[in-house]
Amino acid sequence: MSNMISINLFEEISGLSEQIANTTENGILISLRGRTILSFMSINTMPPPETFLSADEMELMRSFKSEKRRKEWCAGRLSAKRIISAVYGTEMRSMTVSYDEYHRPLCDGYLVSITHSVGLAAAAFSYGKAIGLDLEKTRPHSIAWLNDYFNPDELPEFTNEYGIMAWTRKEAVMKALGLGLTVPAKTINISKKTPGLSGKAMERFLSLGSPELTIGTVKIQGWYCSLVSS
Repeated sequence: MSNMISINLFEEISGLSEQIANTTENGILISLRGRTILSFMSINTMPPPETFLSADEMELMRSFKSEKRRKEWCAGRLSAKRIISAVYGTEMRSMTVSYDEYHRPLCDGYLVSITHSVGLAAAAFSYGKAIGLDLEKTRPHSIAWLNDYFNPDELPEFTNEYGIMAWTRKEAVMKALGLGLTVPAKTINISKKTPGLSGKAMERFLSLGSPELTIGTVKIQGWYCSLVSS
């Protein structure tokens, strides 16, 4: 296991939790230290999809059978497009979301990360080599799941809520590396004392040029949100 991850709380957004949780169709954009931009929006108060999806995306959206799936998919893309539009001035309907060779999302060719959970969607953009964002609503789970996904030193508090918070950190790292759930979760250690990567996670980290990864976590009312950026 190699120490490649630092833990750091993004205090800048902790005071905005109520505003984020109650965001309207206009959403909210937050700049962190001039290098990373976050976008949050309510899934249930989106503008019509034809105002921000490309023609190809509209066709793909219509193929989804589940209304819930359509809303979540649209909200994630809108969150990402709002960032790129704000930074580069590009019209949202002219953008498409594709994927790089590591299956990380690209919005109009720019590396982004997209997430959603129970009514809230978010995206992140960074000028660095890696970006990963995860959002999870706090809700009851069987405590047994903690043993399946965490190393013993990752959970100083063996509780469901701490586990959800820790999981957002772990999944954000997976997204930053373009791995998702294709590797064992325990190969990514997000403990404060011995953070690091092993196995295929380390292999991917090296193939990306060994970017220095920083993890930030904030609680947004009923959600935990973790960001990994380089």
